Amino acid sequence: MEPSTGMQCPQCGMAVSEKDIFCSHCGFELKQHEIDTSVAKQALIYLVSFFLAPFGLGYAMKYLKQSNGKAKIIGVVSLVLTALAIGVMIIVTQQFLAQSYSQLDLINSATGF
Repeated sequence: MEPSTGMQCPQCGMAVSEKDIFCSHCGFELKQHEIDTSVAKQALIYLVSFFLAPFGLGYAMKYLKQSNGKAKIIGVVSLVLTALAIGVMIIVTQQFLAQSYSQLDLINSATGF
């Protein structure tokens, strides 16, 4: 790892290479590393966002923070899918509980409790 002349870490002042993402001396982030926006990664993110909804928020925040426009779109889609999944789960749970309570009421009225 050859440090390039004139490039210094803004945090500690040590010489760094143009290729470095982090300063090898203090760990300061010199530049954002490229985030994976491949189709396979998008499929994974979208599946996690919908079927494991709370975990989709982590992906959404990670991708929304990026400067890359494609990454931001992935973050927005992940956030929308997560919100949609949570909404669907709330509706399904409410319907399940309403049906369960109506069946319990029917049993209670039939048995006289």
